[in-house]
Amino acid sequence: MTYRIFKGFHFCFPLFTWGYRNKTQFSKVVTFDSSAIYDIGVEQSDINKLWGIRDAFFSNHKNSARFGWRYAGEGMIELLAYCYDKGVRLNTGGGEVSLGFVKPYESVVTEIFVLENKYIFRVGIGSETIIEQVEKATLSSKWYFTSNPYFGGNLTAPHTIKIKIK
Repeated sequence: MTYRIFKGFHFCFPLFTWGYRNKTQFSKVVTFDSSAIYDIGVEQSDINKLWGIRDAFFSNHKNSARFGWRYAGEGMIELLAYCYDKGVRLNTGGGEVSLGFVKPYESVVTEIFVLENKYIFRVGIGSETIIEQVEKATLSSKWYFTSNPYFGGNLTAPHTIKIKIK
């Protein structure tokens, strides 16, 4: 499916899907096109959200594990792990962990594993696999939402952005 975040908006439709969390592995193949290239000045380092999972009846800022992305310059899109545990953003720095870089039109396999006390993010870029563990993860609900692409941070999409996710 190709998701579109229209100019001046944060989110796409559908914003999320939901289901019963009877599995521990979630996997999607992601392809950005050239619309993922943007310049928003001092807000350039803000993290956009790609996809992820969260407890069904809480916000993304309660308990969630999501892939983030941002245009990093020189034709490269950075992928990041972006998590909240009980309302606290996890990891060092701003709460995100870099998982590598992709180019527009390059397909990448993205996976999230939900374990007892951590999330494992796996990204397959070409022949390289990057694995990152995020500790202290808690998904308490048996129901979950899968969140779809969202632009921002603070600013809305500077132009229509298309992301293919299957």
